Amino acid sequence: ALASPWAALRWLSRALLGVVLAAWSLLLIAWLILHWGILPHIERWKPQIEARASQALGVPLRIGGISVTSSGWVPALELRDVSLLDARQQPALVLPRVAAAVSPRSLLTWQLRFEQLLIEGAQLEVRRDPQGRLFVAGLEFGGAPAGEDTQLADWFFTQHEFVIRHGTLRWTDELQGAPTLTLTDVQLLVRNGLRQHTLRLDATPDAAWGERFTLMGRFTQPLLARGGDWRRWSGQLYASAPRVDVSELRRHLQLPFELTRGDGALRGWFELRDGQPRAATVDVALQAVSLRLGAALEALDFAQVEGRLVAQRNDDGMSLALQRFGFVTGDGIRWPRGDLAAAWRQRSGQPASGGEFSAPRLDLGLMAQVASRVPLGEAVRKLLGELAPQGVVSDLAATWDGPLDAPTRYQAKATLSGLTLASRPSAEPGFVGRPGLRDADLQITASEVGGQAQLRLNGGAVELPGVFEEALLPLDTLDAQLAWKIEAAKAGAGLPKVSVQVKSARFANADAQGELSATWSTGPGAGLAKGGRYPGLLELDGKLADGVAARTARYLPLGIPAGTRGYVERAVRSGKLASATFRVKGDLWDFPFYTARNTREGEFRIAARME
Repeated sequence: ALASPWAALRWLSRALLGVVLAAWSLLLIAWLILHWGILPHIERWKPQIEARASQALGVPLRIGGISVTSSGWVPALELRDVSLLDARQQPALVLPRVAAAVSPRSLLTWQLRFEQLLIEGAQLEVRRDPQGRLFVAGLEFGGAPAGEDTQLADWFFTQHEFVIRHGTLRWTDELQGAPTLTLTDVQLLVRNGLRQHTLRLDATPDAAWGERFTLMGRFTQPLLARGGDWRRWSGQLYASAPRVDVSELRRHLQLPFELTRGDGALRGWFELRDGQPRAATVDVALQAVSLRLGAALEALDFAQVEGRLVAQRNDDGMSLALQRFGFVTGDGIRWPRGDLAAAWRQRSGQPASGGEFSAPRLDLGLMAQVASRVPLGEAVRKLLGELAPQGVVSDLAATWDGPLDAPTRYQAKATLSGLTLASRPSAEPGFVGRPGLRDADLQITASEVGGQAQLRLNGGAVELPGVFEEALLPLDTLDAQLAWKIEAAKAGAGLPKVSVQVKSARFANADAQGELSATWSTGPGAGLAKGGRYPGLLELDGKLADGVAARTARYLPLGIPAGTRGYVERAVRSGKLASATFRVKGDLWDFPFYTARNTREGEFRIAARME
């Protein structure tokens, strides 16, 4: 009972083995007939070969002469004066010599397959029409809309190896409206597998373009996809150009910026997914570059640009990183080589909805000088112009939601060294303007709801327009902790409430030393008025010691009448301010609170011990 199943299994195994051996025997016999019976008389079979090749290519093919040039197991053919005919039955492409090694797979697929196709001295005309379709010698070669016939491309990308040597290629891109590009001494190698395609192109462009360049690619396709459907290819492409004129290159590439001038070396790695570019890494070393990053922006002129650009795109947005990137502008501004990275969320056809930015080191002065030429947003660009910043930002990290110049949420962290910010007088006479800094160091963390900072000055200065007659206040030292809050207004209630707190501030200069703490906040009302949003509410307490009495008038605020300040300046001739305390509290619109009837309406008090 047990022997019967095993006997059946042995019989089935022998039968299958016999079928396999019979199939291979038939293929071997067919291959021998082809190799020894047909190929020696290949000229007699030329009409059949032309018909079979025409059927495989999808276009009429004519062969001037054909001969067998090898005696190995893989037959090699040499075809002379091969012509591909267009729709008018006129030669669209003439190839003086084609060497072809027939593949044994032709017997398995019943299609004409080659181990290698070698073309010498081909003159190729390649054109892309305004609809994006690709034509080689007038024959459509892929790029057709999805669902249209790509028989020629499918056949080409099933051949094992395709080689062009010493060819000439003329590329006309009607989609970009570019002039025809002629490439000479073209060396092209294409290898195709079941799912893989590799290629290499070496060519010499016109002299105006630059020097000889190289393109190499390795791609894969889905298992059941047609070979000619490059829209489903994924892989990497490498390009190297020792010298290229980028103004010529941009005529054939669709760039996200306007590049009008530049000359130098380029090297790039590009990643494609389903036929679409997804990532790029480009090394640049260019001279005399001119580019415009936006239609409404000024052009950026560079005497020299060096570094690496890394870009990635996905369905949600794009990221850009600069590595060891530096430049010298046409007017002599030098940006030292460094790194930075930016990413923003932006779906196709929609404005950016947020992003992030990081940089180990940024020069604020250089940023302000080029701000009008980069897409920072109008509000940011205007602020940089007003502040005229100087200094270095280190370890900057920022994220935001919404437009860059009006974010709904944001977080930022950075260290600033040697910071200088320009002050701005108040638009209304007699009021405090925006303070300025000179040579300050800060560690800052900020968000849409507030932030904090550590401020230090050594040999710097604070500029306080509208506070003192001498707005610039030199300081030997200043150390302070700052904190601020931004409290969103209730729905429909207007602008948010802003408050700033100065904690444990210590300062010293040639005139005195002291400490203070203060809190300022916007007023409950609107506009610039008593009880309005500005000039706001202040509560300040401070102490002074070791003061120079003759400098007292210099520190009397502008809220004190000029006659009083002038009298103090003339009257106090010498002496020492041993100690003093001062306090300010109330609506700054009423400072120095002449009419206050009690401390709730305002307070300005100074108590001092003089020697």
